[in-house]
Amino acid sequence: MNQECYNCENRDQCPKNPVQGIGINTSELKKFFPKLTEEDIATLKKARPDVRLELAIKLMKLNETSTKDPLTDLYNRRFLEDRLREIFALSQRHKKQFSVIYADIDHFKDVNDNHGHAAGDETLKIFAEILNNLTRQEDIVARLGGEEFVILLPETDIDQARIVAEKLRKEIARADILFQGSRIKITSSFGVAKMMINNGDNKSENSETPQSLLQRADACIYEAKEGGRNRVVTEIDSETIGRLTKITTA
Repeated sequence: MNQECYNCENRDQCPKNPVQGIGINTSELKKFFPKLTEEDIATLKKARPDVRLELAIKLMKLNETSTKDPLTDLYNRRFLEDRLREIFALSQRHKKQFSVIYADIDHFKDVNDNHGHAAGDETLKIFAEILNNLTRQEDIVARLGGEEFVILLPETDIDQARIVAEKLRKEIARADILFQGSRIKITSSFGVAKMMINNGDNKSENSETPQSLLQRADACIYEAKEGGRNRVVTEIDSETIGRLTKITTA
């Protein structure tokens, strides 16, 4: 159903309307309203046929706002954790590559201390915009909280993920953030980890979970910070191997 259908006076009787009539075409409904939950669909089934379309639109908008970070308009932690589990399971099932990038603004506290929290908010918005603009539509970019962000890259190996992280790092270092006459320059650190595909013949692979994957990316960003910041560290970098292996197999 397109925008013309929404505006049509006869939309409630239109056979193309997935919520018209007595019954509800669930598969069509999910196609047009992908953010509806099973609970939402159950609610629609109980509603009067003449109000179902408006209710479906309202429920979908409500769900979208509940998954977004209000400051940056990126996805929030709740949505990230849900999508991480889903992509992880699908990638394991189909033996597909899956990588995660952990991103952090260097010395962000200094921005707040030197320029004020409003400038800090503007910095977060610009940072988020760069992450969102330089990643693919199928990638998931989310704000964990504070100055911490995570990017999920399905069907992406660690070398490709490193290239993405380096591109982001360079663009952020080049960016000029102008706020109330002040010019703010920032750098960022990135940690990159790849999902270990479970082939059933390795204990460390069998222990892989969405949480351990995220932990390894977080450990990599710790190495980036310790190494001087404004850099990308992946889990295949030699200085991280020993500690990361302990995290995965613990």
